[in-house]
Amino acid sequence: MPNFYKSVCLSAMFALYAGVTQADEARTLYLEAEKGRMFAAASFKSKVLAELKSGDAVIEVEINAPWARVKFNGVEGFMAAYSLTAVKP
Repeated sequence: MPNFYKSVCLSAMFALYAGVTQADEARTLYLEAEKGRMFAAASFKSKVLAELKSGDAVIEVEINAPWARVKFNGVEGFMAAYSLTAVKP
């Protein structure tokens, strides 16, 4: 299985088992997908606040599977949790 798919599966499993987590201290996460979007709400239909590319760093605020609330360039929004990893790609 390619590393990308392993990481996506592991990230999804972590998010599902973790349920809701709040970061006690800021944790940097990285976009693992080729590109991704940060939304105003936990919905793919909400306003797009930012477009990110692979390797862009965000700060974790909270993970509530399947969404992660993050900060990017000082703006807080939501991203699909499965597209993020703690290991810089």
